[in-house]
Amino acid sequence: MIITTALANEIVARAMAIIHHNVNVIDHHGQIIASGERHRIGEQHEVAREVIRTGKRICINNAAEAARFHNVHPGINHPIIYDDRVVMVVGISGDPAAISRYAELAVLTAELLVRQAIEMRETNWRQRLRDTLFCQYLEQGATPAGAVLFQKNYSNRISKTPAQ
Repeated sequence: MIITTALANEIVARAMAIIHHNVNVIDHHGQIIASGERHRIGEQHEVAREVIRTGKRICINNAAEAARFHNVHPGINHPIIYDDRVVMVVGISGDPAAISRYAELAVLTAELLVRQAIEMRETNWRQRLRDTLFCQYLEQGATPAGAVLFQKNYSNRISKTPAQ
């Protein structure tokens, strides 16, 4: 899972500090995992599920439109895409005409935090791999066979990225 609850809560806190509107983070299954309205956490978000399916931003312009869906308020629902797939949706409650510029800030914040988290995860993975390979080298000793084994494993494993 790319999006952790901690990351989702950080996105909500930072975005709400900037835009002063409720922000929801919805995972790739359509479940609200973080929200300024805590009672909504754990609920399914019907419009976000459509955003995930299409990969396109959806605006709900008023209460009448929102009433057509379960657990939806007027606002903007924007996909966050990584590696050509929707990893989460950021929903910002409010009149889309009034919040669209602020919504862009919330989306940018989410994109940057997701990218940072993924880069940190990959960096940590590479460091653990180096540590493991170095320990293997030490266990084999400074023999020619150990050096060959180390070089073989290092070049094969370092080019791979961690599973997502």
